[in-house]
Amino acid sequence: MKTVLMVAEKPSLAQSIARILSRGSMSSRKGLNGACSVHEYSGAFEGQPARFKMTSVCGHVMTLDFLGKYNKWDRVDPAELFSQAPTEKKEANPKLSMVKFLQVEGRGCDCIVLWLDCDKEGENICFEVLDAVLPVMKQTHSGEQTVFRARFSSITDTDICAAMARLGEPDHNEALSVDARQELDLRIGCAFTRFQTKYFQGKYGNLDSSLISFGPCQTPTLGFCVERHDKIQSFKPETYWVLQAKVDVDKDRSLLLDWDRVRVFDREVAQMFLNMTRLEEEAQVEATSRKEKAKQRPLALNTVEMLRVASSALGMGPQHAMQTAERLYTQGYISYPRTETTHYPESFDLKGPLRQQANHPYWADTVKRLLAEGLNRPRKGHDAGDHPPITPMKSATEAELGGEAWRLYEYITRHFIATVSHDCKYLQSSVSFRIGPERFTCTGKTVISPGFTEIMPWQSVPLEESLPTCQKGDTLAVAEVKLLEKQTSPPDYLTEAELITLMEKHGIGTDASIPVHINNICQRNYVVVESGRRLKPTNLGIVLVHGYYKIDAELVLPTIRSAVEKQLNLIAQGRADFRQVLGHTLDVFKRKFHYFVDSIAGMDELMEVSFSPLAATGKPLSRCGKCHRFMKYIQAKPSRLHCSHCDETYTLPQNGTIKLYKELRCPLDDFELVLWSSGSRGKSYPLCPYCSNHPPFRDMKKGAGCNECTHPGCQHSLSMLGVGQCVECESGVLVLDPTSGPKWRVACNRCSVVAHCFENAHRVRVSAETCAACEAALLDVDFNKAKSPLPGNGTQHTGCVFCDPIFQELRKDQGPRQQLPGPSNALGMAEGAPRQSGQTAEETPGFLDALLRDFPAPLSPESPLPWKVPGPVLTLEEAEGELAELALGFLSSRSAPPSLAACLAHEAVSQLLRSDLSEFRKLPEQEEDGDRAEEKAPVILLDAAGLARSLFNHLWQACGQWQQQVPPAARAPQRQWLVSAHAIRNARRRMEDRHVCLPAFNLLFGLEDSVERAYFAVFDGHGGADAARYASVHTHAVAARRPELATDPAEALRAAFRCTDEMFLRKARRERLQSGTTGVCALIAGNTLHVAWLGDSQVLLVQQGQAVKLMEPHRPERQDEKDRIEALGGFVSHMDCWRVNGTLAVSRAIGDVFQKPYVSGEADAASWGLTGSEDYLLLACDGFFDVVPHQEVAGLVRSHLAGPRGSGLRVAEELVAAARERGSHDNITVVVVFLRDPQDLLEPEPDTPRSS
Repeated sequence: MKTVLMVAEKPSLAQSIARILSRGSMSSRKGLNGACSVHEYSGAFEGQPARFKMTSVCGHVMTLDFLGKYNKWDRVDPAELFSQAPTEKKEANPKLSMVKFLQVEGRGCDCIVLWLDCDKEGENICFEVLDAVLPVMKQTHSGEQTVFRARFSSITDTDICAAMARLGEPDHNEALSVDARQELDLRIGCAFTRFQTKYFQGKYGNLDSSLISFGPCQTPTLGFCVERHDKIQSFKPETYWVLQAKVDVDKDRSLLLDWDRVRVFDREVAQMFLNMTRLEEEAQVEATSRKEKAKQRPLALNTVEMLRVASSALGMGPQHAMQTAERLYTQGYISYPRTETTHYPESFDLKGPLRQQANHPYWADTVKRLLAEGLNRPRKGHDAGDHPPITPMKSATEAELGGEAWRLYEYITRHFIATVSHDCKYLQSSVSFRIGPERFTCTGKTVISPGFTEIMPWQSVPLEESLPTCQKGDTLAVAEVKLLEKQTSPPDYLTEAELITLMEKHGIGTDASIPVHINNICQRNYVVVESGRRLKPTNLGIVLVHGYYKIDAELVLPTIRSAVEKQLNLIAQGRADFRQVLGHTLDVFKRKFHYFVDSIAGMDELMEVSFSPLAATGKPLSRCGKCHRFMKYIQAKPSRLHCSHCDETYTLPQNGTIKLYKELRCPLDDFELVLWSSGSRGKSYPLCPYCSNHPPFRDMKKGAGCNECTHPGCQHSLSMLGVGQCVECESGVLVLDPTSGPKWRVACNRCSVVAHCFENAHRVRVSAETCAACEAALLDVDFNKAKSPLPGNGTQHTGCVFCDPIFQELRKDQGPRQQLPGPSNALGMAEGAPRQSGQTAEETPGFLDALLRDFPAPLSPESPLPWKVPGPVLTLEEAEGELAELALGFLSSRSAPPSLAACLAHEAVSQLLRSDLSEFRKLPEQEEDGDRAEEKAPVILLDAAGLARSLFNHLWQACGQWQQQVPPAARAPQRQWLVSAHAIRNARRRMEDRHVCLPAFNLLFGLEDSVERAYFAVFDGHGGADAARYASVHTHAVAARRPELATDPAEALRAAFRCTDEMFLRKARRERLQSGTTGVCALIAGNTLHVAWLGDSQVLLVQQGQAVKLMEPHRPERQDEKDRIEALGGFVSHMDCWRVNGTLAVSRAIGDVFQKPYVSGEADAASWGLTGSEDYLLLACDGFFDVVPHQEVAGLVRSHLAGPRGSGLRVAEELVAAARERGSHDNITVVVVFLRDPQDLLEPEPDTPRSS
C-alpha cells in the first residue's frame, strides 16, 4: 500500500481538506513541532489503495537572509550587498522546526501532493516543502510521477474533490519569480536602508523614526502620497462665478436650474450675463427629453476592489482587511481572496453559492427570487488566469463571525449577489430653459427597476425631485436669478482606496503585497492615517521623496519597479531567465546606489531645512568619558546621547525619562551616569551610556543598566544593590532603587515588578550579610528619629525585607491588580488602596487618547509585550479566562474606568477567540512516566506569548475604533460598589492568597440580560500559589458561561468550582504542580446574593449591625466530612490540628492532585434575598476567621468607622491589622463589599438586634 503525504499551507486548511477527502473518517495527532497536526486516513490514489497523511506548514518554510558578517551593519559597506554578500535560505521560524517536522512525516512516503495556496507564493512554498521532503521519500527508478500539485479556489467539497481528481505538477517558473523578488527586495532594500539610516541618524536628532527604510515597492508607494501632498501645497485657489436661476412651478414649489455655461472666471463677464437675465420674468421651455438608462451591476470581486471598499466603506486598513479575508477563506466562508480576475468562467457554478444564501435572514427574499426567476449572467470582466473572483461559499451570520469579519463577509456576499442581479434601470428626465439669451437645464431621475441596488442600497440612484410635465414652448415664472461667487478647492490627501488604485494602475506590488507596502509606510512614520483613512505624509516622508527626485527620480517613480514586475512575470511565464533578470536588475540598482551615495548631499540639503543636526538637537545632559565635554540628550526616537566633539552616539533605553544621576561617574570609563525612569510609580535605575552600548562583562546584555552590571566594586552595580531573587519572573533579581527615598522600593532588573518597602528612612544600604531563612541580602536602614518605628525611638535596624517583622509592618505594594501575583504577593506586602467602582463619561476619551499615544501602533512580532505571559502554553479551555485577566489587568494598571476596562477586555478577547487559533497551536511535551490513560488524552495547547501579542493588537484596534465612538454599553451608568480589600503575606514565606473584585461582571463577559451582577472572591492557596492564582482567573470565567447562570446562579457557581478543579488537575498533571486552594465567592445578581465555598475560606453578611451566618466551612473535623473521607478509604487524624491523611488541614479544595478524591472539589452553595437593610459583605481566608469570631466583626468595623481616620475605604486594612494583632501568622486577605453607605452604619442600632 502506498503512503501519500499531503501538505497544505495552514493547519486549519489541512484539517478541512482532510475532513472532506476522508469523508470525516480520519484520525488526527499532533506533529512534533506542536503547531501542525497530522490527519491520517485510508483511500485510493491513482487507482491503488493508499494511506494518506495530511499535514501543513505555517506559511513560508524558509526565508532569505545574508550570511555571517553581512548581517552586521557596522562591519560591511552596504554596496557589497548587491553582489558580494552571499545569501542563504534559513528556516522562517526556527522555533517551529518545520524542516525536521516535514522530514519526519515524509520519511518513507511514496508520493507527495501539494495543497499550497494557488498563487506564486504558494508555488514557491511548494518547492520549499519539496527541498525538505524529497531526500527522505522512497526513491523510484521507474520514472513514475511522485510529486503532484492540487489546484483549488475554495474549501468546498466540490472544489477539493475536483482538485484531487485532476492533480498536476508544481510550477517551477512561478517559484523562481518569487525567489527573484525576494532576493531583489533583500539586496536593494537593505543596501539603501542601511546607508540612509546610518547617514541621517548620525547627523539629525529629530527624525522620530528608528529606521529610514527604502523599498523598491515601498518608496514609489510613498511617492504617490507625497505627489498628492505637493499638489495640495502648490494649489492656488481661483475665484469663479456661477449664474443660478430659480423658477416657480406653482405657488408651493420651485425648481433650481443649472447654468449651461457652468461657470466663468471673469467677474465682469459674469455680471454681464446676470444683467442680461435678471430682468426676464419668464423662463421658456426649449426642449424636454425622457430617456431610460441603466446603472450597471458591478464586476465580479477581485482582491484590489475588496481592499478599496474595505478601506473606503468599512474603515478597515488594507493589511487588516487582507488578514480578515484570509481567515474567512481558511474557515471555508469565502473563496481564495487573492485574485486579479473579475470574470467568472463559463463552467463556474453560480447557483451553488447562491443557494447557500437562500435562508439567510438578511437577503433570503432577494436570493429566492433570483433562483426562481433565473440568474443574470455576470458582466464580462478581466480574466487573469489565476483564481475565480472572490465568492461566498457558505452562509454565515453576524453572531457566528462577529465584528469586522462579519462586515467584510457581508460586503463580499452582497457584491456576489449583485453580480448575478439585473442592472438598475431608471428614467432620466431633462428640461432645457431659456432665460433671455442664456440657457439653463434641470434634470431628474426616477427608478424603474432597482435591480442590483436592492442588495447594494448604497449604490442606489439618489432620490430627486420629480420634474413638472412640460412641453416645448411652455413658460414658467422666474423667481430669481443671482450670481454666486465660489473658489476652486485643492484635492484632498489620498485615501487608502485611491492609493490602492494608483498602485494597481502602475503595477506596484501584487494583490497580496499591496497591503504590506501601505502598512510599511505607516509604520515607518512616513505617513499618518487621518480621518477618512486619508494618508498624510510626515516631514520625513516628504523630505525623502523630494530627495529621491532631486538625486534620481527613478528611485521613487513607479516606472522602474513596474518594469521589474514585468520581468518577474516573464520569469513566471518561462519567457525570461532567472539569473539574467536578477543580475541585470541588481546591476541597474547598484549603479543607482553608487550615484545616490555620491549625491547624498542633495538630499542632505533638504534634511537640513526640515530637521535639526545632532549637535543642535537636544539639551546638554552628561559628560563624555573620553573628552569630558557635555553630551546632548536627544529625545526623538530613538532616544540617545550624542557627543559632538567625539562624534559618537550612544543609544539609551526607550519609553522612559532620562536625567543626570548626581554627576556620578562610571569607574570603568569615566562617563557620567544617567538615570532612566518609567515614572513616579514605576522603576528607575542608573546606567553608564558607554557600558550600556559596549557591555564590559560577558553576562551583561547590550542596553542594560547598572542594575544588571556585575562589577564587584561599583556602588551602583547589581553586586552591591541586589537584594534577592524575583519570584515573579524567576530569572531576574530584585535590586534596591537608590534614588527612591524616602519611599524606598526594590525592582526586578528583568521584569516589571516594583515593590515599595517602607517610608521615613533617610538612608538604606544593602548589607553583605544574608538572611538565614530566605538567603536574601539584609538591609541596613537609618530611620528618621521623629518617625522611627523602632522601640525606644531607635534609628538603626538591619533585617530581611521579606522576613523581618519590623519591615513587614512597613511594607506596601505596587502591583497591576489586586488579585494578580505581582510584587505585592511576592514580598507579602499589603495590597494597594481599596477601590470604588464607577466612572464618569469624561474619563473615557482621555484614557483612550493616552493609551493610543503611548502605543501608536500594534505590536510587531519583535515588540516586547506590555504584560507578563501566564506560562508558555494555554489550553483552549483556559484561553478566555487568562486572556480576560491579561486585558483587564493591563487596563486597570493604566487606571481605566472599570466599565470601559471590562467592555474593552470583552471586545478584544471575544474577537481573538472568534479568529482562527490554529497558528498558535503547540505540541504538548511528551510524558516520561507511566501516567494514566486519561492524562495522555490529546489536548490542544496554544502558544501563550503569541495569543498575548494578538490580544494586545485586538485591544489596540478596539481602542482606535472606540476613540471615534464609544459603544453604549461602555458609556452606560453602572451601579457603584464601595469595596475595601487588603492582603498581607504576614509571617509566611510566600503570599499564596488571591482575591477578585469584578463589579462589571456582565460587561466583562458580554452578558446582555437585565440582571445586574457583581462578583467577589477570596482564594487561600497552600503548597504554592499556582492553584489560588488559577482559581482567581478561571472560576468566574467558567461561571459566566454556565447555562444555569440565568436560572440558578448558585448552581452555576458550584459547577464553576467543580470545572475549575478539573481544569487545574489536568494542568497539574501536565506541569507536575502539587498546590491547592480553598475558596469562597459571592455573586450579587439583582436583589439576590449567591455564595459558593470550598474549604475554610468564608463569607459573612452583616445586617443592621448583626452577623448573619451564610455557610458552614469544610473542615476535616466535621463529622460528615470525616465520614465521606473514610468511606473513600482515607482517614482523618489530629497532628497539631485535624488533617486529611495526616497532611492537609482542609477537606475540600481546588487542586491537591495527590489527595484526590479525599480532598474533594465539590463546592457547597446558598442564596440569600437582599432587602436593602444589609450593611456589608465580608469575604476572608482562614488567616482572618481563625482569630476573629463572626460576632466581633461588626464591632471592629463600627469602631473603625467611628474613629478619627475612619473610612469605608480603609476598613479591610483595619480588619487585617486586628487579625495580626490577635496572633495570626498566616496570609491574611479581607474583602469588604458595602451594600449601603458606611456612614449610615454609625446610626443608633435597633433596640432588638437580629439573632445570627
